[in-house]
Amino acid sequence: MLVAKKIFDSELMKKPPLYSKLFLWMLGQAAFKDTKKLKRGEFITSIPKMQEAMSYFVGYRKEVPTVRQIRKVYEGLTKGHTTVTTKVTGGLKISILKYDYYQTPKNYEGHDERSHDGHARVITEGVTPIKEKERKKKETTYSAEFQKLWSAYPKKTDKKKAWQRWSNMNGLRPNIETLLSAIEKHKASRSWKEGFVPHLSTWLNGARWEDEVETAKDEKWDW
Repeated sequence: MLVAKKIFDSELMKKPPLYSKLFLWMLGQAAFKDTKKLKRGEFITSIPKMQEAMSYFVGYRKEVPTVRQIRKVYEGLTKGHTTVTTKVTGGLKISILKYDYYQTPKNYEGHDERSHDGHARVITEGVTPIKEKERKKKETTYSAEFQKLWSAYPKKTDKKKAWQRWSNMNGLRPNIETLLSAIEKHKASRSWKEGFVPHLSTWLNGARWEDEVETAKDEKWDW
């Protein structure tokens, strides 16, 4: 099990101790690889099991978190987009989001401190994941076709959002010549000439290149 040092600077550590203790316990319980019943990062438990796992001793007195306390924590982890909880026969199935990503050593750069006894490894330096850097790079590397579309579009606002929409269109995206032709037709419309031009992301999202465009000379006026 890998435990990134970054976790100690996260919002999780600002919560009461039971949050971080339960989450680390969940990491240790999760399946490391797919099984017949579970996918990697999942495990089945119950509130009594979590209560027992979170119990501790003060002298000879055993302290056990209440059902309400346990429920508040695992529901809080779900709301914080850290886990997904599903009711199943015999208890709860917990799925740790991004388990596969954070349990893959190659996603960490720099030096790390690894134990040799099979227990948790704590990444001490270079916690920036390689894939995250690659993703950000891709987000800001615009394709030639998109750049051509952006140059032709009259409203130069929110380029990053337009690029994200363009990238997610996949097979729904027509060829660039169709889009450029539609933009030229829209430029001749009265609404665009008066400044009512939507953001490019909105235009793409609504498949506005398919709109019937009425140019200023085609408009009929009622006197």
